[in-house]
Amino acid sequence: MLENKILNYLEKINNPISVGVLSKALNIKHSTVNSAVKRLVEKKFVRWEPYRSVELVAAGKKEAQHFKLHEHLVAHFLMDVLNLTEEFAHEEARKIANVISCDLIERICKVYSHPSQCLCGETLPNGFLHDH
Repeated sequence: MLENKILNYLEKINNPISVGVLSKALNIKHSTVNSAVKRLVEKKFVRWEPYRSVELVAAGKKEAQHFKLHEHLVAHFLMDVLNLTEEFAHEEARKIANVISCDLIERICKVYSHPSQCLCGETLPNGFLHDH
């Protein structure tokens, strides 16, 4: 989902950025990114006015971390159960993490005793492991 990709990128760089620079960084057409940013504004995940920088706000950061948790827990599961490589597991997890319910993520959390780290070594976002 493009909106999650944008939120994750904005969280990663932790700085306001223009839609043009964002589209180049993500290698996605400017008009497509522009439309996605408008949807993020409607959801109150970013602050943006045309021809200005896009800025991640607290709700957007929380959403990005929530999606990141889903992605890493799905990848953790795929690496452990299906023995997928780290790269392939994360690639597939990004495709499906946004359609998996929080209930299923909670079950994955319980199976792995609420891990603080993905099998790839990345620390999972704090504050979300028990929020589901």
